[in-house]
Amino acid sequence: MKISVHSPDGHSICIPFPTTLLASPTAVRFALNIGKRHAGISMPNISPEVVQALCQSFRQIKHQYGHWELVRTESADGDVISIIL
Repeated sequence: MKISVHSPDGHSICIPFPTTLLASPTAVRFALNIGKRHAGISMPNISPEVVQALCQSFRQIKHQYGHWELVRTESADGDVISIIL
C-alpha cells in the first residue's frame, strides 16, 4: 500500500506501507482493539471470521489487480492525496 500527497508547488511525499501488514488478521484485530479502547461502545463488535474474510479479500484483490487505487481526493488548494493498494 502506498499513501502519496502531491502539492501543486511541486512538493510531494510518499509513504509506503506493507500490504502484508494490512492483510494480517493479527494486525487488524490489534487495530480494532485499540479502536474499541478509544471509541467505547460506538465501535462495532466484529467477529474473527469477518476479520479473516476481510484480510483474505485484500490479498485476493492485490493478487488479481496488482495496484488498485482505493482513494483519490483533491483539495481546493490543489493538493492531491491518493491511497493505492
